[in-house]
Formats: sequence, C-alpha cells, structure tokens
Amino acid sequence: LCLLTHLEPHPSSPATQDKPHPSITPVTQTDKRPVKRTSGAEALLQVLNKKPKMSTLEKSRLDWMKYKKDEGFEEELTFHTKDGYLEKQEFLQRTDQRQFEQERDERLKRFKRLY
Repeated sequence: LCLLTHLEPHPSSPATQDKPHPSITPVTQTDKRPVKRTSGAEALLQVLNKKPKMSTLEKSRLDWMKYKKDEGFEEELTFHTKDGYLEKQEFLQRTDQRQFEQERDERLKRFKRLY
C-alpha cells in the first residue's frame, strides 16, 4: 500500500509550462567585456608554447636525483643495490625451484623402479 501525500504536476503539463522550474535559474550576463576569439592556428600555438606542468612524482624523482648527487650517495646506493632485497628474493626463488626439480626427479626415479 502506497500513499502519496504530495503530487506535483508533470513538467510538460499546461499548468507548469508558464512557470520556470524552481531549481532552474536563468543565466544572465553580468560582464559586458567583449569575448576575445582566437583562430585555430593561434589556439594551437598557445597550446604548444604553454610550459608543461611537472607532476608531483616527476618533481620528487628529480629532487631525489639531485640530492643523491649533492650528498654523494649515488655511488654508494648503486653499490648496495647489487645485493638488494629483490636480487635476494630472486635468488631464493631460483634455489627453491631447483630443489623442487631435484626432489621431483628423485620421486620419478623411485616410481620407475617400482614398475
């Protein structure tokens, strides 16, 4: 059971066509200055000549590179990344894979001997 307590007429009904909808406000021009129009070529030149904005990530990357050079960390960081976390994880994964393959080969040899 649904009770409608408030009914509004449909927007296209004759009762509402004379009155503007309350949520719609007419646009008025308050600024009387003429609008400067540019040609397509001028607009293209403006876009091409505009200095590109630098993203936060790019700025941080450049700042970090400059800091490493200024403080003399660059060489030390390069040396230590050789034995970094990712390289150790890759090494451990390769040794785990190799050990699994050796154990699998042993199981297959024993299985063949049984039959």
